[in-house]
Amino acid sequence: MRRAIEVEACLLFVERATEKDYSDLVELDKLLNTAARAGDTRSSLGADMSFHLHLVSATKVSRLREILDKGEVEQRVFMAAPEWDSGDTHSLVGIHTDIVEAICR
Repeated sequence: MRRAIEVEACLLFVERATEKDYSDLVELDKLLNTAARAGDTRSSLGADMSFHLHLVSATKVSRLREILDKGEVEQRVFMAAPEWDSGDTHSLVGIHTDIVEAICR
């Protein structure tokens, strides 16, 4: 489910995002990388969720954002990632790099 949502969100992001949306996405990626390098699990999780929520918001699909805002997806989706169970934030460094590079071309 997560992959389906993310792939669709990425496609819609490319079609609908503003220049500010693009620059904000890059900054959120940098924020996650900084927090992950510092070993800050809480900030890493916040930055990761902010990245994904921003990606969805920029698609301008209000129902998708509503689902995420209500917590119908993000708790199950984001917390299911093995990195959060292990507390190994260093493995999160660069986790969004491929997404950002593909979208921001």
